Amino acid sequence: MTKRILLSIVCVLCIGLLRAQSDTVLMRIGLMSVSRAEFIHAYHKHGAGEPLHHFLARFVGLKRQVCEAQAEGLDTTAAFRQRYDACRQEWETRLNASSLQSGQQEGATEIQPEGEWVAHVCIRVPQDVSFSRMDRMRATLDSLARATSSCGLPEWIQAYGDSLPEGWQAEVACVVPSQLPNDLLLPLRKLHPGEMSAPLLSPVGLHLIQRLDSGVENGRQNNEPEEPEAPSFILQEYHDGLLSGMLEDKMFQTDERALKKYYKKHKKHYRWQLPHFKGIVLQANDKEKLGRLVKYLKGFSEEEWPEAVARFDSIGGSQWVKMEYGLYQIGTNDCIDKYYFGQGDFTPSGEYPHVCVLGKVLKRKPESYKDVYVRLVQDYRDAVWKEAQKKWAKKFGVEINEEALKTVNNHDAI
Repeated sequence: MTKRILLSIVCVLCIGLLRAQSDTVLMRIGLMSVSRAEFIHAYHKHGAGEPLHHFLARFVGLKRQVCEAQAEGLDTTAAFRQRYDACRQEWETRLNASSLQSGQQEGATEIQPEGEWVAHVCIRVPQDVSFSRMDRMRATLDSLARATSSCGLPEWIQAYGDSLPEGWQAEVACVVPSQLPNDLLLPLRKLHPGEMSAPLLSPVGLHLIQRLDSGVENGRQNNEPEEPEAPSFILQEYHDGLLSGMLEDKMFQTDERALKKYYKKHKKHYRWQLPHFKGIVLQANDKEKLGRLVKYLKGFSEEEWPEAVARFDSIGGSQWVKMEYGLYQIGTNDCIDKYYFGQGDFTPSGEYPHVCVLGKVLKRKPESYKDVYVRLVQDYRDAVWKEAQKKWAKKFGVEINEEALKTVNNHDAI
């Protein structure tokens, strides 16, 4: 009897020590305290295979974003409160339902806020990327989309996800729409289940996303069991993700005046070594109709050509003409190379045998900032983000409990 009592006391003390260790304050960022348990939860969930110090830097960066969002009062806005309260109420409702069904079940599995399951591939874009390299990266994702059109991205990720080139990321995950930047959220909303996007540009890089059926979750079917996850940090994670996303949306709102100013200041970075063609390629199966379209386009500026073709096509019937519009470096488009640069091999297809190319050659530099708009927006956002991070680093100091941090990799100490 005495031994049982002694053993019980030892067990209680051990449990108390473990809980105290998990609740230890691991770091302070500004006025925000982060417990060891919260950091471990995040590291195990989002830092698989990543060196601890790399994940720590990302984690601190996210928390600084949250601190800034709170300093700007974003957590008091109606938009935030509505989304967060809806998530909290839904989580509590599902948790209560789960508890009732399980009776005396100890603990509960994680109940996620309602989200969308997607397969996602991302190539991080360096800040000093050239226009031609950006085109090549976009072409790589285009090729990947074509290659996986039948089998889907999840199968490709399962086969090659562990051996990706440096700078690539790939995952099948459930994402909460409100946490996504608009660059990804708006295209995702337009996709049907199973449909894949074109390459998308965000402040992070170039993305390819495929919306999955609701029956697929991270490579598992809904009826397959998965390991339970502690629910105590779900709302905190959603809270932080929602605030950081709202802050990014606010920071990265496109400001044309600011873009023009940034372009004017950094013009020399947007010169190129090889000639570029700016214009439109039209391939049609009706020669007479193509002639009328070319005359029709003479009444519009170059920037209005794509919209004008779409209007003319809707009047004249669909599927008779294909259009490509944009800025093309020599060597990147067979048709333009043949018709404007006098090189390469291009033979019109039997389906669209009539070809017309309209536009001009720009030898050394863009005509305006709109000619390099995609890259310019990315560069501008990178610059804004870099300056913001410097400001937040000064504004929100970090104190880390180094002794507690040393125990993070010790799984037995969790």
